[in-house]
Amino acid sequence: MTHRWAVHIGVEKSGTTTLQRSLFPAHPQISFVGKPFADGPWPDNPESNRAATLFAKVILNVWTQDSLTYDAKEMRTHATEALKACDLRPEMLSVIAEEALSTARAVDRTLIADRLGALLGDAKILITVRNQPDALMSLYAHLARKGTLTDSFDTWVAKRIRSAASGDFVSSAEIQTYRYDKLIELYVDRFGRENVGVFLFEDLRDAPDQFARDVAAFLGIDATQAVTALGTEWHNKRKSDLYYSVRGAENRYARIRERFFPGFSLSRHAPAVWRLKEKLRTSAMNRASGKQRSQKPPAPETMELIEDFFRDDNQRLEKMLGRTLPVKGYGKSTSLQTKHPEGKTMVPREKKNV
Repeated sequence: MTHRWAVHIGVEKSGTTTLQRSLFPAHPQISFVGKPFADGPWPDNPESNRAATLFAKVILNVWTQDSLTYDAKEMRTHATEALKACDLRPEMLSVIAEEALSTARAVDRTLIADRLGALLGDAKILITVRNQPDALMSLYAHLARKGTLTDSFDTWVAKRIRSAASGDFVSSAEIQTYRYDKLIELYVDRFGRENVGVFLFEDLRDAPDQFARDVAAFLGIDATQAVTALGTEWHNKRKSDLYYSVRGAENRYARIRERFFPGFSLSRHAPAVWRLKEKLRTSAMNRASGKQRSQKPPAPETMELIEDFFRDDNQRLEKMLGRTLPVKGYGKSTSLQTKHPEGKTMVPREKKNV
């Protein structure tokens, strides 16, 4: 494919949704293909939905299919066919954003990097990272909304770190995602040091204008327009404790109903009770939406456990980036005292320095 490509591979819970809903689709020099792929630069014609579906299928296959089922030729054909119906211009930068490409729960991150290289050639790879305690708390909250958790955050983390220590990668995959140094090293090897940019969530949070300028410099797009496109609105914010309590009660009710009363429908069998329940739920959710998001920190021993687990990874990350990481969450700083040079892209140093 002859287009200029950039891929934002995540990681998840590092401001990815904000970039997907503001900077990428709003910048006039970017053709944002997706995610979400249905909102990409597809022209208004009968083929547009099919094109979006094809490209979404390609990226899904890249990160979910193993080597026995992944058909590289078929995926390349699908991508080429989809792009023929796509309004991409050579002077524009085409951007794909999918944080699942970097998760340790994917099929294999080395395979993913190889497949992206085969599909897109010398693409720019944009990686955003976040201090691990905050990232894990955000991931935990996301999973809690789905009703898939019964453990407290402290217990949830401890179980996964114990699994990692015992060599159980599958059970610890959620926490393995946030070991950034090897992921960055992989993409430097595949795409070249000059094509990999690493950016901190903490910079996005604390200095969004400078963050936008740094990303723009790396991608080769207008910095002023990047600042405007990024704006100040945050997406996918963490909700309040009351919000999670309401959602948790709903999920527990659903599990109990399915276990003991399969096929029972409150709205059908007891409509008056259902209307009362919905009224109470709406009232609770309205109150929850107006409250501040949860700020409850991990227990001190959990914070120490997380920082100990990631300490060596973060020290290598500091050396790769050539800057001191923020103290909060990344653990105590190493001997590096280099401050982040404003306006310069955080491109990893040569591998020999890792």
